[in-house]
Amino acid sequence: MTSKLTSAMYITSNVTKRSLDGPPQSVIRLKDVPAYRLSINCRPNLPNRIQIRTVTVSDTAISLTWESKGIDNSTSLYAMTSIYSGAPHDIGTGEKNSIVYAAFAGYSQEVYLGFLTRFN
Repeated sequence: MTSKLTSAMYITSNVTKRSLDGPPQSVIRLKDVPAYRLSINCRPNLPNRIQIRTVTVSDTAISLTWESKGIDNSTSLYAMTSIYSGAPHDIGTGEKNSIVYAAFAGYSQEVYLGFLTRFN
């Protein structure tokens, strides 16, 4: 599937652990899996706040918020969310040193590619 991607593209699936565990073991191929392919034009922009919260028993949301001050000194907020397939405590433990994720803002074409370092 990734053989036709150029080096400037990033691909991942948008599925939960429950949906991955749902098909029987005999399934060897999936078609029309919810996924996305992105071309990237990057610029660094660290969020002001990161919040990790439980969505379901097997899914966790990583919420990112940016604050910006306007000319009139008003504060505006911009938020993006990523769904992690696992419980919040899974982020603190595991085999890898970090978790890579993609966060989206609703139906925007913007994506935030980030990683969390494990804190175990």
